[in-house]
Amino acid sequence: MKCTHCPRQAQPNLKLCEGCSQSNNASKRRQNELLREQGLCITCRQSSPETLRCKICTLKNSLRRNLGSTELLAGALQLFDQQQGRCGYTDLPMTIGKDASLDHKTPRSKGGANTLDNLHWVHSGINRLKGNMDHAEFKAFLVVLRDSLAG
Repeated sequence: MKCTHCPRQAQPNLKLCEGCSQSNNASKRRQNELLREQGLCITCRQSSPETLRCKICTLKNSLRRNLGSTELLAGALQLFDQQQGRCGYTDLPMTIGKDASLDHKTPRSKGGANTLDNLHWVHSGINRLKGNMDHAEFKAFLVVLRDSLAG
Protein backbone atom coordinates (compact mmCIF):
# COMPACT_ATOMS: atom_id res chain seq x y z
CA MET A 1 0.00 0.00 0.00
CA LYS A 2 1.27 3.46 -0.84
CA CYS A 3 1.64 6.29 1.67
CA THR A 4 -1.31 8.70 1.56
CA HIS A 5 1.09 11.70 1.58
CA CYS A 6 3.84 10.64 -0.80
CA PRO A 7 4.65 7.95 -3.39
CA ARG A 8 6.64 5.80 -0.94
CA GLN A 9 5.48 2.50 0.53
CA ALA A 10 3.36 2.84 3.71
CA GLN A 11 4.41 1.08 6.90
CA PRO A 12 2.68 -2.27 7.52
CA ASN A 13 -0.89 -1.74 8.80
CA LEU A 14 -0.52 2.05 8.51
CA LYS A 15 -1.45 4.66 5.92
CA LEU A 16 1.85 6.58 6.09
CA CYS A 17 5.46 5.80 5.32
CA GLU A 18 7.98 6.14 8.15
CA GLY A 19 9.15 9.61 7.00
CA CYS A 20 5.64 11.07 6.76
CA SER A 21 4.68 9.48 10.07
CA GLN A 22 7.67 11.07 11.82
CA SER A 23 6.94 14.42 10.18
CA ASN A 24 3.29 14.28 11.29
CA ASN A 25 4.30 13.40 14.86
CA ALA A 26 6.82 16.25 15.02
CA SER A 27 4.23 18.67 13.67
CA LYS A 28 1.66 17.54 16.24
CA ARG A 29 4.22 17.93 19.07
CA ARG A 30 5.02 21.49 17.91
CA GLN A 31 1.31 22.34 17.68
CA ASN A 32 0.62 20.94 21.19
CA GLU A 33 3.58 22.86 22.61
CA LEU A 34 2.22 26.12 21.14
CA LEU A 35 -1.21 25.41 22.63
CA ARG A 36 0.38 24.69 26.04
CA GLU A 37 2.32 27.97 25.87
CA GLN A 38 -0.94 29.78 25.15
CA GLY A 39 -2.67 28.05 28.08
CA LEU A 40 -5.13 26.21 25.83
CA CYS A 41 -6.46 22.66 25.99
CA ILE A 42 -4.73 20.49 23.36
CA THR A 43 -8.07 18.82 22.54
CA CYS A 44 -10.74 21.56 22.40
CA ARG A 45 -8.52 24.69 22.54
CA GLN A 46 -10.47 26.17 25.46
CA SER A 47 -8.62 27.88 28.30
CA SER A 48 -6.59 25.42 30.39
CA PRO A 49 -3.70 27.37 31.92
CA GLU A 50 -2.46 24.71 34.37
CA THR A 51 -3.00 21.43 32.50
CA LEU A 52 -2.61 19.92 29.01
CA ARG A 53 -6.35 19.35 28.71
CA CYS A 54 -9.28 21.21 30.22
CA LYS A 55 -11.36 19.54 32.91
CA ILE A 56 -14.05 18.29 30.51
CA CYS A 57 -11.65 16.89 27.87
CA THR A 58 -9.56 15.18 30.55
CA LEU A 59 -12.63 13.59 32.04
CA LYS A 60 -14.01 12.52 28.64
CA ASN A 61 -10.66 10.97 27.76
CA SER A 62 -10.48 9.15 31.09
CA LEU A 63 -14.05 7.86 30.83
CA ARG A 64 -13.51 6.70 27.26
CA ARG A 65 -10.25 4.94 28.19
CA ASN A 66 -11.40 3.41 31.49
CA LEU A 67 -15.11 2.82 30.98
CA GLY A 68 -15.42 2.61 27.21
CA SER A 69 -17.86 5.53 26.94
CA THR A 70 -18.50 9.08 28.08
CA GLU A 71 -22.11 8.52 29.23
CA LEU A 72 -21.12 8.99 32.90
CA LEU A 73 -19.64 12.46 32.28
CA ALA A 74 -22.32 14.46 34.11
CA GLY A 75 -22.43 11.96 36.98
CA ALA A 76 -18.64 11.93 37.33
CA LEU A 77 -18.56 15.74 37.51
CA GLN A 78 -21.36 15.68 40.09
CA LEU A 79 -19.43 13.07 42.08
CA PHE A 80 -16.31 15.28 42.02
CA ASP A 81 -18.40 18.18 43.35
CA GLN A 82 -19.98 15.96 46.04
CA GLN A 83 -16.48 15.02 47.20
CA GLN A 84 -15.64 18.75 47.14
CA GLY A 85 -12.63 17.99 44.94
CA ARG A 86 -10.99 15.90 47.65
CA CYS A 87 -9.49 12.39 47.54
CA GLY A 88 -11.82 9.64 48.74
CA TYR A 89 -9.00 8.09 50.81
CA THR A 90 -6.68 10.90 51.93
CA ASP A 91 -8.95 13.98 51.76
CA LEU A 92 -6.18 15.75 49.80
CA PRO A 93 -7.41 18.42 47.36
CA MET A 94 -7.31 17.33 43.70
CA THR A 95 -7.67 18.92 40.26
CA ILE A 96 -9.21 17.11 37.30
CA GLY A 97 -6.58 17.00 34.58
CA LYS A 98 -3.74 17.27 37.05
CA ASP A 99 -3.90 14.74 39.89
CA ALA A 100 -7.50 13.49 40.16
CA SER A 101 -8.41 9.97 39.09
CA LEU A 102 -11.67 8.04 38.96
CA ASP A 103 -11.30 4.80 40.92
CA HIS A 104 -13.41 1.66 40.99
CA LYS A 105 -14.15 0.78 44.62
CA THR A 106 -14.46 -2.82 43.48
CA PRO A 107 -12.06 -3.18 40.55
CA ARG A 108 -13.35 -4.44 37.23
CA SER A 109 -10.82 -7.30 37.58
CA LYS A 110 -12.84 -8.44 40.61
CA GLY A 111 -16.26 -8.04 39.01
CA GLY A 112 -16.80 -4.34 39.76
CA ALA A 113 -19.23 -2.46 37.55
CA ASN A 114 -18.76 0.74 35.58
CA THR A 115 -21.46 2.52 37.59
CA LEU A 116 -21.38 5.70 39.63
CA ASP A 117 -22.04 3.84 42.87
CA ASN A 118 -18.82 1.86 42.29
CA LEU A 119 -16.72 4.94 41.47
CA HIS A 120 -15.10 7.66 43.53
CA TRP A 121 -12.42 10.26 42.95
CA VAL A 122 -8.98 9.65 44.40
CA HIS A 123 -5.56 11.21 44.02
CA SER A 124 -3.85 9.60 41.00
CA GLY A 125 -0.86 8.48 43.08
CA ILE A 126 -3.17 6.81 45.58
CA ASN A 127 -5.00 5.07 42.71
CA ARG A 128 -1.69 3.65 41.43
CA LEU A 129 -0.84 2.48 44.96
CA LYS A 130 -4.25 0.82 45.34
CA GLY A 131 -3.77 -1.27 42.21
CA ASN A 132 -6.50 -3.92 42.00
CA MET A 133 -7.33 -4.04 45.72
CA ASP A 134 -10.96 -3.43 46.53
CA HIS A 135 -12.06 -0.63 48.84
CA ALA A 136 -11.99 -2.69 52.06
CA GLU A 137 -8.63 -4.31 51.25
CA PHE A 138 -7.05 -0.94 50.50
CA LYS A 139 -8.40 0.69 53.67
CA ALA A 140 -6.97 -2.22 55.70
CA PHE A 141 -3.65 -1.81 53.87
CA LEU A 142 -3.61 1.91 54.75
CA VAL A 143 -4.15 1.11 58.46
CA VAL A 144 -1.24 -1.37 58.42
CA LEU A 145 0.91 1.16 56.57
CA ARG A 146 0.03 3.95 59.02
CA ASP A 147 0.75 1.73 62.03
CA SER A 148 4.08 0.53 60.63
CA LEU A 149 5.19 4.09 59.91
CA ALA A 150 4.16 5.27 63.41
CA GLY A 151 6.10 2.47 65.12
